[in-house]
Amino acid sequence: MICLERVNTKSDARAVILQCLCEYDLVDHDIVPVMSRVFDSSVFTNEATLFSKLIIEKIQENKIEIDQIISSNAPTWPIDQLPTVDRNILRLALTEIIWIQQAPSAVVINEAVELAKIFGSEGSSKFVNGVLGSYVKYN
Repeated sequence: MICLERVNTKSDARAVILQCLCEYDLVDHDIVPVMSRVFDSSVFTNEATLFSKLIIEKIQENKIEIDQIISSNAPTWPIDQLPTVDRNILRLALTEIIWIQQAPSAVVINEAVELAKIFGSEGSSKFVNGVLGSYVKYN
């Protein structure tokens, strides 16, 4: 896990949230201790802390619906067969687009594509862009 010394921006927070979600997804244990460990190891601004907690809360509340949205916008990829990083970038971005609504969809999609370029595999950024673009276009 990459630890940022300071988490100042929403972009920084998204990177940390993604890593927490991937750990949670792979190990299948409670996300609260994962987030607590991350909050203890980095200095989060107030805004980044509130944003991170809200995203995690909304993902936990709406995970089934989020995964259904991913499945309907990537029908040839069963949700459990998606790479962990891609699946969690999509969960993060869809949560922000649907429930948080603090940034325009285009900004959220761009941020998700950048995360995919950094943390995903070779085709991740195109896949993430396609799924999110499809969702935004038809909803």
